[in-house]
Amino acid sequence: VRTDVEKAEVLARRTRQYATLGRMGDSIQAAIAGLALLGIHFPANPTRDDIELEVRAVETNLGARSVEELLDAPRVTAPDVLVAMRLLMEIFPAAFLSGSGDLFPFLVLKSVTLALEHGTSPETAFAYATFGMLLCGALGDPALGFRYGKLAVAMNDMLDDIALKSRVLYVYAMFVHHWNEHWSSMTPWFRKGIEAGYQSGDLLYLAYSAQDCIIWDPR
Repeated sequence: VRTDVEKAEVLARRTRQYATLGRMGDSIQAAIAGLALLGIHFPANPTRDDIELEVRAVETNLGARSVEELLDAPRVTAPDVLVAMRLLMEIFPAAFLSGSGDLFPFLVLKSVTLALEHGTSPETAFAYATFGMLLCGALGDPALGFRYGKLAVAMNDMLDDIALKSRVLYVYAMFVHHWNEHWSSMTPWFRKGIEAGYQSGDLLYLAYSAQDCIIWDPR
């Protein structure tokens, strides 16, 4: 491993491995180190001011585009941006489960800022799914959150990306879908996520989908 991008790619894999093993603190630290190699500052303890800056960055980078128009954004080609998006994606479970009230929203907003700046990639679809989750919950706009969730699913389908399908479907099903559709309709989405997890080998999100499929199945 020679370049900073290559080192960051290794840390992205490590971030995911730590999360799968339940070592959430180590997962967060590995991601922060990887992002630093790419010139992206990610504070271990973001403040409310940090979050407000990212909210404004999202608004600025969206500009006059509608949510649905983001499906036509150009593809990301820069290797450093792709690895940065991957690092931010892999830190998601650890940030969500960390218990820190500000780490998770900062992560999501930072991911969306990069997505809006640079365009479409498999990781971009996941970023928009998590933004839908944040909008439905903490930001209190479930109608807009549903649009971003549907965008994420449509983008994953458009890219024909099986590698990340399980996680995109899980976040949409568990955290977005039921804000706008009856909770009893969640089961088919979880089953799609389970199938995608089997196909891709994404055992972490396969397990999440299987667990919540059992919990939320109305039968």
